[in-house]
Amino acid sequence: SARDQRGDGSSSPEEDENSVIKILEASLHVSVETIAKSNPQTKDFFCMLGFLPGGAVDSDLENIWGKGWKTHMQALLKASLVACTRSSSKSPDPHLASKIGGRKVYYMFPFVCAFAQSLLRPKPQLRISLLRKCRRHLAKVADRLFHDMGRGTKESSVVYAMVE
Repeated sequence: SARDQRGDGSSSPEEDENSVIKILEASLHVSVETIAKSNPQTKDFFCMLGFLPGGAVDSDLENIWGKGWKTHMQALLKASLVACTRSSSKSPDPHLASKIGGRKVYYMFPFVCAFAQSLLRPKPQLRISLLRKCRRHLAKVADRLFHDMGRGTKESSVVYAMVE
């Protein structure tokens, strides 16, 4: 090993990084499995969030998961597997800013998204089902954005501000 070759007992930066990654993966695994014991669907919900690396707002989760998503989200927030922030508006118009600013945005860090997706490897049917739900919703969002942005009205500037 690199440790033996140097003779000083220290590890290489690559070994240190791999060690940290393994510890983080083990910690995530324990957290997810602990939550899954009380509600297995929360683990599936967590995996679904892995397909939304840009985060999601309430309406996204309602449309993708349906009723009951809030229970799963609360468990994931409590376990610090998901973070939540409030969106801000870049619109100079206070009326438009009030429409789009301040919404809760739920997100996971990139490593956690990748971990969530990796949990679906042994479950290809569930992976396909969750991916299809996300794709369907995101396609609808894209269609709505395309339609709303193309109107050239004052209201369409809300959409521009959201996209920025």
